Amino acid sequence: MKKFDYENEQYLKKLDELPESNYSKYIAFIKQYLKSKDSKFLDIGCGNGKILSLLRENGYESGYGCDISKVFINAAKKKGLKNVFYYDGINFPFKENYFDLVGSFNVLEHVEDPEEFLESQVKILKKRGHIIVGCPNFLSVLYRNNHRRLKGVGRKLSNLLIIFSKLLSPSSKFEKIEPVKRKKFEYDDDAIVVTNLIDIKAVLSKNGCSLIYESGFINYDSLLFRLINRVPLIRYTLPSCFVVAKKIK
Repeated sequence: MKKFDYENEQYLKKLDELPESNYSKYIAFIKQYLKSKDSKFLDIGCGNGKILSLLRENGYESGYGCDISKVFINAAKKKGLKNVFYYDGINFPFKENYFDLVGSFNVLEHVEDPEEFLESQVKILKKRGHIIVGCPNFLSVLYRNNHRRLKGVGRKLSNLLIIFSKLLSPSSKFEKIEPVKRKKFEYDDDAIVVTNLIDIKAVLSKNGCSLIYESGFINYDSLLFRLINRVPLIRYTLPSCFVVAKKIK
């Protein structure tokens, strides 16, 4: 699998251009599931530290972050964030049973071993702590996207068949894809995992977590979007994955 170069300013610029509203649902759910503003939480793939900064502005001072890019970590530290650490993509620099909440936002689709990645998050989470996973749905059917894994009617029909197959026989094993290499970087070019709700739930369940919430929308949570999400099977065909689970073992 070809690795994507995250040590570049172009990617950092892309992150800086994202509006705060892009993270509103993720931040709202972090606040909802933290017991108090003193609870320890970890933002995996913290990037330039925007999410941690926004939470700190709201009084959440016990936030930690980690990222595989030293460029991103340095950018986060320039925002005055102290608890941000380099992560080698294999071992989290934290002890087990340490955090009250662990979250990742648009990260799972980029990791070499997604099953191990989720399992490791559960290990550093306290019992009855919460894990939040937000990422694209590369099995989406009802969404227009130019990524080669989602583009075209044929691919969407194929995705629909894969969804039914996974529902009938969940395997907790993600499919892998090659990243897109081009001069002008586009979002999701660096994706190497076919992330989807079914596999995410299967891995978390296998590792002692109980599902609390699942949605096909990563940015939206109004009544309308909740109603759409409740239509049987529809959530698996929507553009995104957003999962909240509790560690019970």
